[in-house]
Amino acid sequence: MQDKIDKYKAAARRAAEWTLKLMNEDGSYRKTEHIVMGMFKAPLAMKTAGYVKEAEATMNYIEKHFFENGDFNNGHCDPSLSMYNNYRNAWLCWGAHELGRDDLAKAGGDYFESMVHPEIGGIPSRKEYHDMFQILDWGSTALGLVVLSMLGRKESAIKCGEFFEKMLDDQPEPDERLYLRRLWLNGNLITVCQPHEIPEYIVDFQMPGMMYWYFGAAMAGLAKLYELTQDSRWLETADRIFGLTQKCREGVYEDLTSGKIGWGCSWLYNATGDKKYADVVVKVADHQLKIQEPEGGWVRRPLFQSLEEQPNIFGIEVTQERVVWLDYYARALAG
Repeated sequence: MQDKIDKYKAAARRAAEWTLKLMNEDGSYRKTEHIVMGMFKAPLAMKTAGYVKEAEATMNYIEKHFFENGDFNNGHCDPSLSMYNNYRNAWLCWGAHELGRDDLAKAGGDYFESMVHPEIGGIPSRKEYHDMFQILDWGSTALGLVVLSMLGRKESAIKCGEFFEKMLDDQPEPDERLYLRRLWLNGNLITVCQPHEIPEYIVDFQMPGMMYWYFGAAMAGLAKLYELTQDSRWLETADRIFGLTQKCREGVYEDLTSGKIGWGCSWLYNATGDKKYADVVVKVADHQLKIQEPEGGWVRRPLFQSLEEQPNIFGIEVTQERVVWLDYYARALAG
């Protein structure tokens, strides 16, 4: 096992070094200077990799150019997709917390708390102008739960945990697919969407091309909520979600988007010591290394076919995420 741990650490170092070659002196990243999506994982990833000064430089740049009133998505003419606003907010609030930037983390935590549904729980993917347009989102809630739990926002974090319990209980086809979103106004589960929206609304267990990260992010959030509350209820809910991964088609742990499943399993292994989680961490980690490019980065296939073809905005984001996960994999397996 130590050989694998060493390989994961080495892969994370190569990945961090590859992204640093694209970093500008002011903390921004080449060809993404006005796009927060091209650098929002950098503060946490570079801190995790031991490049603290570089992480702080990027956080300072983001604060100056994108941050306002707890929201990190206020850049001038920033084309970053707004449907991922709170996903990015979570990464940056988390990074601020890890860097000791309590001013930014507190403001970010306040912003998240303001968006937790008071009855249903859950967090929308972005802040809409009217509640009738607001949609509670599995992925945004999962990352928000990680942050709220880290910051000790217990009441709001528990509401997010309850959101996942209810989401699981209300699934109409629990052996076939997972519906990921519900309406803010009446709490109805959204089971109909346009074909191009399927990756954001549904995980079909037997359909190819699904986004498996939703499972892992929720497992990680619930593991962190257990750490905050010491209530085994949240580990049980996380394990229910882990069970859904086992209903999926062969290869569920061998996909680019499975990186977060490994993250969730690494935290659940830390919390429980259950070997079934460690086994999945190894499966996921080995595949992530298998698809790492020789230069150190990752490619979002099939969208792109090479690092040269892939714009920096995608290459930096997908690679820096794996810097973090590989570190968690190694730490969990090392005990």
